[in-house]
Amino acid sequence: MNYVRSLAKSSLYALRRLLPRKHGALILAYHSIDNHDDQYTVLPEMFEWQMEEIARQGLRIIPLRELERMLDAGRVEDKTVLLTFDDGRRDNYTNLFPIIQKKRIPITIFSITEDIGTVRASSVRPLSMLTEAEMHEMHASGLVDFEPHTETHPKLTAVSLEDVHREVGSSKLSLEKMFSKTCPYFAYPYGRRSPEIERILNDSGIKLAVATHVGFVTEKSERLALPRNDVRHNVTRAQFKSILNRGSLR
Repeated sequence: MNYVRSLAKSSLYALRRLLPRKHGALILAYHSIDNHDDQYTVLPEMFEWQMEEIARQGLRIIPLRELERMLDAGRVEDKTVLLTFDDGRRDNYTNLFPIIQKKRIPITIFSITEDIGTVRASSVRPLSMLTEAEMHEMHASGLVDFEPHTETHPKLTAVSLEDVHREVGSSKLSLEKMFSKTCPYFAYPYGRRSPEIERILNDSGIKLAVATHVGFVTEKSERLALPRNDVRHNVTRAQFKSILNRGSLR
């Protein structure tokens, strides 16, 4: 049954690839690049293939700061892709970093700042997180931009607004001190947000925030609720091609 369902889903993605590509920039959301088989982990060889497919389709990978410039100018270029990674897992250094160095690909890592240099508990397995030294090495390459993903990764809609302000502000300030730069971008843990939370982000100096609903970024997109498309372990090659062309299916 699972095989039939997967085949049907792949066929649907293949059909969607025949449709014209939607307009705007596409933000992809990853977490882990490793050889584990949990849903948030993409195999290194699959990730390399995905980067090759982006190049084959003539798409250009850009950093978030370039997307911000496009939004400021009132024109988001088509055929642009952004790569984002949530949490700051250590395999981003051991497995991902060599790939992006080889291909000279810019990425953004949204870091849970209280977890830097620790082992984070999870329902799947303990997760080793990036150390500060590894983060500095990645940042120094000019390819990796570290931005806040809160201090402790709570569901922001489930805590007080005072806690939201602390989570956002502390995470942002920690990274700004670490790298001596401003950190104007943010990723909502679990995609949880509200108008009140967005106001706190705005007051904290956040210029762009990525959520979890799918789609392409256009000039009309809400800057504090940009669409982002998950790439998980079970995404096939046909499905990835469709994501690049049409946006993710849910």
